[in-house]
Amino acid sequence: MDIEQKSDKIVTNQLVELQQRFSEQLPARMAVIQEGWLEVCREPDSKAGLDILCRNVHNLAGSAGSFGAANISRQASELEKLLTDESGHTTQEAVERALGKLETTIKHWLEGKLDTFDRLQLEQYSEQFNSLVYLVEDDEALAQQIIGILSRIGYQVEHFVKVQDFLVQCSANGRPGVIIMDMLFEDDVLTGADAIQQTKQHFEPVPPVIFISVRDDVASRLAAVRAGAIRYLPKPLNFNKLCQTVDGLTGRLLSSPYRVLYIDDDPDSLDFHASLMQGAGFEVKTLSQPLQALLVMETFQPDLILMDVYMPDCSGLELAAMIRQDDRWVNLPLVFLSSESNIEKKMGAMDLGGDDFISKPVEPYHFINALKPRLRRTRWIRRLNNELQETLRRSEYQRIALDKHSIVSITDARGKITEVNDKFIEISGYARDELLGRNHRLINSGYHPEEFFHEMWLTISQGMVWHGLIRNRKKNGEYYWVDSTIVPFLDDQGIPYQYVSVRTDVTLIKEAEAQLTHAKEVAERANQAKSRFLASMSHELRTPLNAILGYSQLLRSGVDNELDEDQEKGIGEIEKAGWHLLRLIDDILELPKIEAGVVKINIEPVHLMPVIMECEALILPQVQENNLSLQLQIDPCRDRVVEADYTRLTQVILNLLSNACKYNRPDGQITISCDVIDERMIRISVEDTGLGIAEKYHPEVFSSFNRLGAEDSGISGTGVGLNICRQLMQLMGGEIGFHSVVDEGSCFWIDVPLSDI
Repeated sequence: MDIEQKSDKIVTNQLVELQQRFSEQLPARMAVIQEGWLEVCREPDSKAGLDILCRNVHNLAGSAGSFGAANISRQASELEKLLTDESGHTTQEAVERALGKLETTIKHWLEGKLDTFDRLQLEQYSEQFNSLVYLVEDDEALAQQIIGILSRIGYQVEHFVKVQDFLVQCSANGRPGVIIMDMLFEDDVLTGADAIQQTKQHFEPVPPVIFISVRDDVASRLAAVRAGAIRYLPKPLNFNKLCQTVDGLTGRLLSSPYRVLYIDDDPDSLDFHASLMQGAGFEVKTLSQPLQALLVMETFQPDLILMDVYMPDCSGLELAAMIRQDDRWVNLPLVFLSSESNIEKKMGAMDLGGDDFISKPVEPYHFINALKPRLRRTRWIRRLNNELQETLRRSEYQRIALDKHSIVSITDARGKITEVNDKFIEISGYARDELLGRNHRLINSGYHPEEFFHEMWLTISQGMVWHGLIRNRKKNGEYYWVDSTIVPFLDDQGIPYQYVSVRTDVTLIKEAEAQLTHAKEVAERANQAKSRFLASMSHELRTPLNAILGYSQLLRSGVDNELDEDQEKGIGEIEKAGWHLLRLIDDILELPKIEAGVVKINIEPVHLMPVIMECEALILPQVQENNLSLQLQIDPCRDRVVEADYTRLTQVILNLLSNACKYNRPDGQITISCDVIDERMIRISVEDTGLGIAEKYHPEVFSSFNRLGAEDSGISGTGVGLNICRQLMQLMGGEIGFHSVVDEGSCFWIDVPLSDI
């Protein structure tokens, strides 16, 4: 067992111990909540008592989710909503019912089996930079380019032309810092992915993998993901991006662990998330008293602050506002970790200076990976600011190079222009002496509101970089667009003393975007007109069809025993064709209704077995008529309840079954199966043994009025059924997909959300 495995096991054991402690304390925490409610009932006007109760419930919602007690977390959140409802509609009976549900849920969870965190996976931090890179690429010219570039920035590259040589080296040599693997070799189009799978017997875990490939299709990317790739870069390669990716995966630029200051008054949550961060290699400082944060920040110098929203003495929102008052911390990421579900309160947290909001509960892997981008960005901004100041002070040549490419201006702390380059003069039409000493309001086009420039000035005056698109006006009155970045230069006290603006002329791009927007609007209007036309035509066609069907039925019923065989057959053909045409028109009429958003969906708990049994009964005559066989493999569905519209779910499954009948081969087979995808979704599949769908038609399967090459097959249809199914599944919060192989058959599947019931 290597060091990383030992560390991972230590973290896992810590989490198991914390979970056990949490479960042991649950009855006492529930008792405190119940006593708090009794206190509120005794003194209904006491705001302090209600605040304490809400905080205890809030903390339970967060920590329960973290320790795998999702139902407890959900019930606690529901109770918190009742307690914090300011509408006046919450009754004492409703709160007490919620308390009872919470107590029952806790009891059931304690009686069940606790999660053991056996599958916990954390990215371990390594202080040792590994410069060894394995490159597996059979294109010698490209390989030499990659070797040269990576070698120049400090990497040792071992190149393998053949996959087998690479696998032999993996079994005999040390662990590389990163593997760069081509996806395509002579053996097979997915040889690279297969090779990475085989490395798992030599490395545990497998080093970070970057796949490079001339293919950028879903199959290749999926194979890369399944093999465990971290990045997928299509050819031709962006070498700068490749270098940045290798640097990021090997940690070459990280000289010390990321520092996180974590503030939370809930000891369970504090210990749990601190253990996760420490297991990922972070240096963590924990605080349960938010008012001590400013003092600790001075000595700890965190790269990120993680805090709860609800805390005693000082809330997370208040603390964020206090931190943002100090210009030294304007670039420091503030991330809220809370079980708060109210979107308005989340947005309020962002308005007060927060950078992100992570909702409890959160999976350990996602929790760590939500923090890492912010931490990397902090380190990068600090490095960029220092390097930029140093570079501009000592390198006039770099300024000259910048002048040749970009529109550059420099202002003092008050916004007065102190320097412009030749490109600024050229594009604005003003002479240098007309610009110096003036404000950028001289080229203001009047297009942007005052709030736009107020936000810009507020950002840069606080020492932060501003980036955005601006429309300016030339001296002759013409307009031009620039992609602008404004960088504040800070003195030793962190106060801006000048601003450097670097711009790129993007006028042609904006004009092209305007044309594209216009074209899109025209297309949308045409689509709306199409929908109105289809609805109108469908209505106009239904009226005479109903008359035809009605009179054909009257004709049959009014002339008993007077019709000969040919006449009887003729009337039957009229009725058969009429009903078929009416069904086609109904499909056409359904589509514009869905697209117009007028179709009502009634989402409710639906037992799957009655739906599938009803679909089987309804499709059986068509199955028998086509001499097919129907098999059910639905054991996972027998006791399952989903969230769906019963009628619409039945409609979708019947449509898939009808297609499986129509497009099957003689004496073919249809199979209905169910599989539980995860704790959220169940998959219902309809598989046939038909001729399949050619790959060239796959992108068009769910488009409207497309028969996918079956126009001349003699099989009836409009080509809108699958489009309707796709839109209905989206309205029900599900998905639809398929896979099909020519001469083997097709399998269409729908994923339906599982119900909590």
